[in-house]
Parts: sequence; structure tokens; C-alpha cells
Amino acid sequence: MSDTAPSGADVEEIDSGVWSIRVPMPGHPLRASFCYAYVGDDGATTVIDPGWPTEHSWSELRGALQRIGSAPERTASILLTHAHRDHSGLAGRLAAASGATVALHRDDRALLARKGPEHQDRVRDWLAVVGAPHGEDGQATSLVPDLPQLPEQVRSDRCLEDGDVVPVASGELIVHWTPGHTPGHVCFQDVDRGLLFTGDHVLPRITPNISSMVGHSTSALGDYLRSLVKVGGLVVERALPGHEHAFSGVAARAAELIEHHRQRLEEILTLLARTSQRTTLEIARELTWSRRWEQITGLQQRAALGEVMSHLYFLHTIGAVRARTGDSPIVWSLSSSEALSEAWIRSAYDVAM
Repeated sequence: MSDTAPSGADVEEIDSGVWSIRVPMPGHPLRASFCYAYVGDDGATTVIDPGWPTEHSWSELRGALQRIGSAPERTASILLTHAHRDHSGLAGRLAAASGATVALHRDDRALLARKGPEHQDRVRDWLAVVGAPHGEDGQATSLVPDLPQLPEQVRSDRCLEDGDVVPVASGELIVHWTPGHTPGHVCFQDVDRGLLFTGDHVLPRITPNISSMVGHSTSALGDYLRSLVKVGGLVVERALPGHEHAFSGVAARAAELIEHHRQRLEEILTLLARTSQRTTLEIARELTWSRRWEQITGLQQRAALGEVMSHLYFLHTIGAVRARTGDSPIVWSLSSSEALSEAWIRSAYDVAM
């Protein structure tokens, strides 16, 4: 590892020839995402998650690649942990500049294609299911934003599968399928260097959003919990996430996230025992959040509703809640008082994982 990093945009040499690049995200509450690059002696580069699709983000990424001995035109391959645009947004533009291949898991291909009125209609239908139809609380309109299209549509040249081995400069990466945050989320493990590129699967401080929204599975939470157990069993010295900062102790962090979701499930059960039948929106309003519910708006509120929905689907799977699904919205109720027992929820939770 070099003693000093090049000046300019935030870059750091993680290991010999392995770099992190902090790509700014103008207009996004997370402010930045991390792109990672393996640079060969000849400048040929593998890029992981190039970042947010704005001109400023592109300018910063381009300059950073040049300063670490590469350039957009020298990108040989692009690997995506998942399809969300703060990770995949510049992949199409980078591929167009270089002719590089783009690879991600097949289950995230559909997420890249979401656009136009048809997708917005599906979102409106989903909002009706969670209990927010026709502008309730004045939120429904803002929950269906007309997002701009990516500057260059991402096309996947290769589908990654669990256990694939991907060659990079001076090494190789093992693909670990870790569904939950998205259906096709993957992590990349560099066994020789003890590195794990975690995308949004495991973050050091933030709890990743696990939603059953449009395009996401009703089993998202169960998938995520099993993926946490999987990643917690890997031998890793340093985790390199998509946001915040690098960290050690992946197994401990995975255990914290598992416990967080168990506590959230118990909170929902306690609420249903007290309030009887409720829609997803009604439940969400009464749960504990980092801010008051009224302060959570737009896409953040939609993500929060999706997360509550994923927990309710999980509770339905383990027999803790009932769902009245004949009409929109779905109405949830407690199955039995037994589900409130801590021993019962722990047992059912462990079995479902």
C-alpha cells in the first residue's frame, strides 16, 4: 500500500493496485457512494459499482481513475453488486467509453429496465396495497416520482452466479449471491487479500433498506437474514461497503443486523396486539424511526413502507400474522397471542432463517 494517495477526489489505495474512490451523489441524502478499482500494471482496470449518474459524479470518477494510473477508456470490466442507480448509474457511460463488459446477477436485470408510465402504474397499485391510495396524507404523488432516465442505459453483458470466480488484476474475486436489499445483490470476496466488497448488503452504521416493493420479492427479509448468516461465516479482514467507510468485524455486524430485524418484528407484533387490524401504512406510522414519520417523505417514505411490508410478509410466513387480501389495501392482524411470546418468535425466526 502506498504511503500517500493522489490529490484530488477522495481516493485510497486499499491494497497494492486496489483502490477506493468516493463518488459524490449530488441531490442524494447519502451524499456519496464508493467505487472500487483493481488497476493492473498496464492500466487495465476492473471497476466495481461506478456510481451515481450525474455529470459531476462522472467528472469526479474520470479524474480519480486517471490519478490512480487508469482512465475510463482503460476499463476492461465493470462489476455491479446490485442494480440501484447509486451503484450502477455510471456503468453504461463507462462501458460506452471503454467497451468494457458489465456484469451483475440475473435477478437484478429486471430492476435496470424499470421506467416509464408502466412502472409508475405498478408503483401506484402497490401504494394502494400498502394503504396509501390517491394521495392519502398528500404523499402518494410524491411517492411516484418521475425519475430521469440513466444517461446511458446499463446493459448486462454477463450474468453473475453464486460461486462464480471473476479474474481481476493480480487476483480473483468470488461471487456470493446475497439477496435481500435487491433480489440479485452480490458481494465480491478477494480471499487472498482478505477483502469483501459488500455493496449495500452490510454497512458499518446504517441498516440497509430491505423492502418488498415493486420488483422486489415478498421473501426479501427472509432472503436477507439468510444472506447475513452466509456472509457472517466468511473469513474477512476488511469489509468495503458501498457507503460510509471500510470496517472490520463483518460477522459481528451481521449479527447486529439480524438482531435489529428480530426486534422490529417484535415491535410490529406488539403493535398489532394493541391495535387489532391495521394496514401497512397505519402500522408504519406507529413504529420507531430515526425521525418522526411526518419527516419521512418521498422515496424515503416509500422505502420505509416497503421495509414494513417485508417484515409483515415474514411474519405471515412464520404464522404470526394474518393478511386479509381480498381488496386493496391488505389488512394485517395478529394470528394468536402465542406469537407475542419471546420464545415463540425466537424459535420461529430461527427456523425461517
